[in-house]
Amino acid sequence: VLEEMEQELRKLDNPHGLLTIAAPEFYCTHYLSLIIHSYISHNPKVKLQLFSCDSNDAMKKVATNEADLAIIAGPCDSPIMETLPLGKEDLVLVTTRELYEKYDAKILMETYPFITYKSGSNIQRLVNECLEEYGFTPDNYIECETDETIKRTVLYHTGIALLGSALVEEELRKGTLA
Repeated sequence: VLEEMEQELRKLDNPHGLLTIAAPEFYCTHYLSLIIHSYISHNPKVKLQLFSCDSNDAMKKVATNEADLAIIAGPCDSPIMETLPLGKEDLVLVTTRELYEKYDAKILMETYPFITYKSGSNIQRLVNECLEEYGFTPDNYIECETDETIKRTVLYHTGIALLGSALVEEELRKGTLA
């Protein structure tokens, strides 16, 4: 029995088994894809499984043991989960360069739809807090499922959106968004 116990303890020195991570698509493609190679190189006996889903679904997957960990945008208020902030990101109000140059901000915000996350989503709570802070309540809005859908909808001159700065960094640098 002692020998079996020592053998099991030695396994802890070399992680093995399945590690399931649930995260929004942006985190999967921009962050996790960069570290997977390194992680697998150091832990070759671990099999990784990535679930691309919104933050609410990622937290549900952890709560129901469908995932071992979740990377989410926004706060986690669940008392059954341990949280560790990985960083902070600014939210930026964006539209296309053409709309920005054609209209002043007030007209733009009153005339064009606000493109945002679906109601009840984790990040939508942050967006709502920000809008409240600035006293803006959009009359016309479009709800979307993912960051990328929101960004693409803005890029097609549809309206304005409040998005994470990392998501629109390249478009702001190129000048396609302002």
